[in-house]
Amino acid sequence: MRPTYENVYISSFIFSLGYLFRNASKGDLASVSIDLYQQVTSGERLIGDLLTSIGGKNIIVEFKRDSSGIPGEFEKKSKKDLRKLLDADDVEFQAISKKCHFLSYAARYDNGASTLAFCPYIDLYKNNKDCVVLGNKDFSSKYVDSSNTQIGVNESEFKYYIDKLASSTGGTCGGMAISIDKDGIKSMVVFDDIKELSQSLNLAEQRAEKMIQSKEPSSPSMGMRR
Repeated sequence: MRPTYENVYISSFIFSLGYLFRNASKGDLASVSIDLYQQVTSGERLIGDLLTSIGGKNIIVEFKRDSSGIPGEFEKKSKKDLRKLLDADDVEFQAISKKCHFLSYAARYDNGASTLAFCPYIDLYKNNKDCVVLGNKDFSSKYVDSSNTQIGVNESEFKYYIDKLASSTGGTCGGMAISIDKDGIKSMVVFDDIKELSQSLNLAEQRAEKMIQSKEPSSPSMGMRR
């Protein structure tokens, strides 16, 4: 069962995204499509929408109750292979990770106001002194900004990262996956097992390939003429 605090955090983040899209569309609610948010189970086809949203900005977010739970996250035995990946010289993997994999936790601004904080998973793991921690509003604003390339990756980069994450964590990584484009939220799904997300993305890719093949014109007949 998903912890109550995580459901509250997810709802808060969803509300922020929907509110920002509504403002950007000048109150046109038709452009705010957040009805695709749901808990997913193995084999659910909807997860595949994350891959088929061509031109979308894709991210995954893991939620922690507060910052005190972060050190333990990196010490889990199930994350041993992921630690190796993050410590290796795989520049492509690390660059994608920084833009699409985030940890979020309850925090407070200097004035005491509460918020959700967001920071790249890899920066927290490496204890990067240059790590930029953003509050919910700032993170959401940058994410929905189509001109911002620092938060969100395209469908091919996202699939590459998810596959790597699934193979290196044994499926123990869970969180929320989101895909947006300039028109709004395309897909928003909660998953408990990253392997389910990886498998569903692969199925979506296979379905897309079959659809393309089915639309290709058949070869002309090579029958003999008399």
